Amino acid sequence: MVRYVKLARVCAWVGLVLLPALGRAQERAGSPLTDSLARHARIAGEEAANSRSIAGRVALGFVGGATFGFFVVPAAVGAPAGYVFGGIGLGLVGASVGMAGDSPDSGPLAQGEAYARVYGDAHDKRWGQRRRKAGFLGAAVGAATGFAAFVWVLSIALDGS
Repeated sequence: MVRYVKLARVCAWVGLVLLPALGRAQERAGSPLTDSLARHARIAGEEAANSRSIAGRVALGFVGGATFGFFVVPAAVGAPAGYVFGGIGLGLVGASVGMAGDSPDSGPLAQGEAYARVYGDAHDKRWGQRRRKAGFLGAAVGAATGFAAFVWVLSIALDGS
């Protein structure tokens, strides 16, 4: 029985660690690009991703965060509207963070297929980082604003009675 457990651990290690590492090494070794051309493609892809606007992601994250922040207290006390609108807010935050958007331009294809692949990978990685950061930043500011608005409305409602 102990032999089978050890064999399972070895198989898991080979399957989870060794084979993916060998595959990555083969991909790197099989690249026909020189190091300087690959570096240029990576830098160009990151610069293209940095030049794209993230204002829409921030705005969508803010709207979702504000909706969630405003309705989080009613949801905590069991109000159905809190669940519905809080869920809609979380859905908007998820959309602002997760939507992929359009792909990079096809200009690097003239440089070659390997250059375009490196360019696209760098662009997608950097664009994903910026997209997530913008969505979460908008959601955090929106949630704080929505919660503050809820407290303000609650203080006005309680002050009037």
